[in-house]
Amino acid sequence: MMTAEFWLQFAVIVGACAVVPGYVCRLGMLHVRLHKASFISLHLAWCGATVAAGIHGYERAAGTQDVLCIAGAAAWLIFSLRTWRDGVPAYAWRVPPTVQQQ
Repeated sequence: MMTAEFWLQFAVIVGACAVVPGYVCRLGMLHVRLHKASFISLHLAWCGATVAAGIHGYERAAGTQDVLCIAGAAAWLIFSLRTWRDGVPAYAWRVPPTVQQQ
């Protein structure tokens, strides 16, 4: 029987599967030597929390905190997309890249 609990677990799993690849792509753009540790830590934390929420959904132990975790992680990806669309923004670099003049 499909109860409200089933749909909650299902929504958490689907949400985690949708959000985690976005963080994997972001982490793929970041490099420890070139970018600020705070940005790397932020994305690692959001990715880890989203994976943990997905595991809770798989184990049928998801709750409100897991839904809010996935919603917050998705919100950061969506709202920061404008500045990350063309690569890592200048404010995330330890030393901003130099502009090559032609």
